[in-house]
Amino acid sequence: MKLQKIILFANSAVLIALVVVVILSMKGNEKAGFVDVAKLYNNFSMTAHYKGIIDAEKKQVQSVLDSLNGEYKFLAARKNPDEETKKTMEDLYAKMEKLQNAYSKRVQMLSEDYNNKIVQQLNQYVKEFGEQNGYTFIHGAAGDGSLMYGKESADITDEVIEFANERFQGEPLNE
Repeated sequence: MKLQKIILFANSAVLIALVVVVILSMKGNEKAGFVDVAKLYNNFSMTAHYKGIIDAEKKQVQSVLDSLNGEYKFLAARKNPDEETKKTMEDLYAKMEKLQNAYSKRVQMLSEDYNNKIVQQLNQYVKEFGEQNGYTFIHGAAGDGSLMYGKESADITDEVIEFANERFQGEPLNE
């Protein structure tokens, strides 16, 4: 009986050792890398595309605000303005404030929407990149503590940027 327990224990120990060896050998074959998330986001063509849309709208709104402000300053430069001029100035000021507030809300809404689209698209491209290049893991170095260190040789940020931009250039935007 004692001999059977020793044999069973020995067999179990060998089996456990074999499992550990197999797991460790499999881990050695895993390919992992990391991506500087901020660099990827900022160098992604889609980010520049949406920033351009927001900047164009900003120029347009700023042009209207500058025009209203010029008109306001012209009226304010008058000596002893009458009641009608004062009312016009108040209306202009209210119009400028309303336009500025509406624009700020619109930019915030667009920025959130565009940011969500960019992140969603980048996630898809990173997944495709990983699959096509045999990665088991791609970690994001976001500066939030999720990746505290990565060997420079494991940094695949530039490769992922190139891949994502090539993919983005080849696809129409679904806006």
